[in-house]
Amino acid sequence: MAAAEWALKQDEIKNDPNGQWAIQATASSTYNDAQGTAGWSANQATGPPNVDKYGDDGAAWTSKTPDGGIEWLDLKYPKSVHATEVRVRESCGSGTVIKVEVFDEQGGAHAIWQGNDPTTGLNYLMVKFPKTTFKTDRVKVTLATNVVPGWNEIDAVQLVGTLYFNVSTFSALREWNLALIGSTTEEGMAKTVNHPERGDMTFRTIVETMAGHDINHLNQLDAIVAGFAR
Repeated sequence: MAAAEWALKQDEIKNDPNGQWAIQATASSTYNDAQGTAGWSANQATGPPNVDKYGDDGAAWTSKTPDGGIEWLDLKYPKSVHATEVRVRESCGSGTVIKVEVFDEQGGAHAIWQGNDPTTGLNYLMVKFPKTTFKTDRVKVTLATNVVPGWNEIDAVQLVGTLYFNVSTFSALREWNLALIGSTTEEGMAKTVNHPERGDMTFRTIVETMAGHDINHLNQLDAIVAGFAR
């Protein structure tokens, strides 16, 4: 990629309206046990990229020792979103990421990518995936620091996503739910299941509650549309 094209791409990523940069970070270890805003601390991976040249730089996070094996960086973001991409900016010893996870609102981990990291030089590992059905404000990046000899450093990690589902995603989920309900036998409808907020209920009662919930929202939408039509 030509220098000008590369610079434009970096600027596009940095200013992506659907992207956000971490505001908090913890790590498995840090060089010299760095804490707070000290060089190479986990917090050096928060905020937008600020390492301009490939190589060792205290403005990035790195682990306590080089080539030690498995290390991780755990980041928090200002907004919970339905995520579609994670961009890991590697700035030294690139190519050691082996797994990227996002966490749902209950704290459950979801591996969105794992494999061999193709990143070289000062660049991004760009992990794209189908929009999550849950919202997330947390990303964990796991590295195998013995894959690339020497120090392995991460400058910043961007989480990309939107606050809401789009209509096509909602429609697909609705069709899946309708197919499930339509294929459930009378015996299945009478089965007792546990609702996380309401406790034990039959599957039929849950379906009826969902239907009433939908009707309520449809009535609200009708009222909103009627208000605009005045």
